[in-house]
Amino acid sequence: MAERNLQKEIDDLKANFAQLQKDWEKMASTGESMAGDVLSTAKKRFDEEAQKLMDNLQKAAENIQDHGKKMYSQVERQVEEKPIASLMTTLGVGFIIGWLVSKK
Repeated sequence: MAERNLQKEIDDLKANFAQLQKDWEKMASTGESMAGDVLSTAKKRFDEEAQKLMDNLQKAAENIQDHGKKMYSQVERQVEEKPIASLMTTLGVGFIIGWLVSKK
């Protein structure tokens, strides 16, 4: 009778171990699925944020380009209106830069 109880307990342990193994595999599968979902969501969010950043950089570049064109037109107009004053200003700035560079 002791052998029967022992055998029954061993069989129960084997059955429990088999069920535990199935449960573990199911949990691992669910964990992989959840991790995959988390990674997928993170990647999607990263891609969205990267696209927003690229759009903002593009807008900033366009703004800088527009501002540069306006400044160029303004300088060009000023040189056309006052060529002597522009030439003297350019010479003065060049002299100052040359003097500062030669000091070092």
